[in-house]
Amino acid sequence: LAVDCGMRRVTIRWRGAPPERELLEELAVALDSGLAGGRRQDAIARLETSGAEALLWAGALPGARLRIDGGGQAPRRLELGRSGRPRLSAGSGTGSAGETVVVWRCTGLDLARAASWTVEACRFADGEVAVNGRPAVRGFAAGMYEVRQSAPLPCRVGLTRRGEEPVLWLLRDGVVAARAAVPGLPPFEAAVELAGVVPAEAGGAELRRAAQPHVAALADRAAWMVANLGSRLETMAAPDRRRLTVFALRAAACGLRARELRALPLLETLAPGVPPLSVDRVQELARPRGGRLVAVEADEDAAELLVDRAATVRASAEIRGLLSELTGVRWQPPPRRRAGRWRRLRERAGERARQTVRRLRGLAGGRPLADFELEPAERELRERLRAAVAPRALELGEGGGGVRETASGFVLPRRHPVVAAAVRAVGGDPSWVYPVLLALELAAPPPPELAGRWRRAVSDFLA
Repeated sequence: LAVDCGMRRVTIRWRGAPPERELLEELAVALDSGLAGGRRQDAIARLETSGAEALLWAGALPGARLRIDGGGQAPRRLELGRSGRPRLSAGSGTGSAGETVVVWRCTGLDLARAASWTVEACRFADGEVAVNGRPAVRGFAAGMYEVRQSAPLPCRVGLTRRGEEPVLWLLRDGVVAARAAVPGLPPFEAAVELAGVVPAEAGGAELRRAAQPHVAALADRAAWMVANLGSRLETMAAPDRRRLTVFALRAAACGLRARELRALPLLETLAPGVPPLSVDRVQELARPRGGRLVAVEADEDAAELLVDRAATVRASAEIRGLLSELTGVRWQPPPRRRAGRWRRLRERAGERARQTVRRLRGLAGGRPLADFELEPAERELRERLRAAVAPRALELGEGGGGVRETASGFVLPRRHPVVAAAVRAVGGDPSWVYPVLLALELAAPPPPELAGRWRRAVSDFLA
């Protein structure tokens, strides 16, 4: 399958038979504005159960023009032009043998968004898909591990680096037809094939209802994946290990494979060379200490701390909260050397210096870009960041220098590495907005108990 979004049109090509002539006849009747309403309505009803409703929607939009060309031994063509009267013919037979071509134009068509949506919708397709000449990205975005299974439904289950709750991609013949979020469970993603389970005319709500009975089995499969990683957790990159630790703790709290997950080596201590602790081991350490343990953030400097390093856990506020829920352990901050006060003073002075630099950049100016000069994804990023920094103004400007602070707000150069990365990230997952603001130093620092978590989020974003 090849999809090209350009020249004010979308062109789709595939090797295979075109739609059946009977279906094209029904489509021609449904789109013919010169026919009686009752006859057209009957054709629409039949098309809605045929699996070809997308062609009906495409041709019925205002200003749409559609051409379907099928080559091969029995070529056929359907054309819908400006007149609004479709024409069905035997076709010229001059196209490539065995190739079908669909060309669609429509008033107001956003070609960049169409290309992006096609890539997303075809992530799990069985065949090769090319969009604008490049192979489409396959599988789960930001994926770490994936398994396939055929029962109770054909599906893929993946552990990914994004999102805070499960996401189900509901497929029809390998193409994403709907999406469902499932709150209350640990984060995983699953692509579930529902062709043959629901009728061809089923909408998103019916697809979600069909998948609902299988959510528990999918979540259990994801928990099984984490439980079987075992000692490999110690060799993973720190962000991935923390991500899977949160998953394991949330899964155990939900009763998913709790025994296996509580025994995994998940939690680092400050003692060098000591293997990570399991949940059960944390509970054992806390018992003779009155149910309390000392904890520090995962990336906190421990040089100034006066603690028992073998019994001090590196864990974010989220992980500490999950551990308390599972074990009843309470957490206390570590005692610190007085030298920490001077460090805070240095950090405060550094922040004032950075603010001064941004104001000086603002004096240099730089024309903000108008709406028509921005790509759709850039406009989306700008609006999300504007909402976050309101009532101060925010614009995107040309160039690749630093962030400029003006009397009314901020100007972000579109070629700045963080801004360029944010255009891609925020469009796919709006939860990246706050890490972007922190990376650009446009947001107030988070409270101390959450500082480590958000520092890691910024590091993950910049990576």
